[in-house]
Amino acid sequence: MRPASLLVIGLGPSGGSLAWTAVRAGVPRVVGYSSERRDAVQAVSAGAVHEIADRLEPAVRAADLVIVALPGGGGEMLDRIAPHLGPAAFVTGVVDLARPAAIAALSAGLASRWAASHPLRAGTGEGFAAARPELFRGAVVYVTPAAAAEGDGAAREVMHFWEEVVGAEPVRIAAGTHDETVGWMEQLPRLLAAAVATAFGANGLGAASWGSEARAMTDLAEHDPAHLAGTLIANREAVQGALTATTGALGALGAAIAAGDHGRLVTLLEAARRIRRGSDR
Repeated sequence: MRPASLLVIGLGPSGGSLAWTAVRAGVPRVVGYSSERRDAVQAVSAGAVHEIADRLEPAVRAADLVIVALPGGGGEMLDRIAPHLGPAAFVTGVVDLARPAAIAALSAGLASRWAASHPLRAGTGEGFAAARPELFRGAVVYVTPAAAAEGDGAAREVMHFWEEVVGAEPVRIAAGTHDETVGWMEQLPRLLAAAVATAFGANGLGAASWGSEARAMTDLAEHDPAHLAGTLIANREAVQGALTATTGALGALGAAIAAGDHGRLVTLLEAARRIRRGSDR
């Protein structure tokens, strides 16, 4: 959908960027709502919104599309906004995990109105200061309805918004498949980065001796530990499966190194390189 009136709840890196993009894309009315006054002031000053809502409920009633862009996915917000939605309005949220978001949407009675959004690109920094009007252009965005059949319309409209207004590349995906993919693609690498950092510290190689290359390879600076821990626990089944498989792969590499088996090590590394390049068919 290309909304005539868009409400963005939360004006941090994701919400601020989406509001800003919508203004530049010609959406007639883009309203922001934020509990952080600094973000609201900066968004208005930058021209990223047309106005700031003082009260949430009237802003929800006037919106064709509501975007919830709050830390942790903002599932608790859905109960608050659901009673005030217009008859043809839809809701999406920028989320890390689709299953908890779907449960919250279903609990709020939004089975036919909700589709979660997970852009595979994130801003760096905090608050509106980290927002960019072109942040999500060209980004792959996973879109997940709360219910497979009932949510068809919501998924279609939200995907159209991402494609038409934002210039992103939306992909519909089921909630379970989404969270398993996230466990492998996002959460496992962060866990490995945490393990490497822990191992460095345990061996006396702290920040002072850690070169820029190592910091870049294991960057955890942009991921709040409390938020990351919460998503890891919420997605524990997928994450544990990924860790088990990775432990096996690391074991095979370690065994080849310990045995001095050059041929076996080359075979394992070549296989990994083919997969990494996407040429393993």
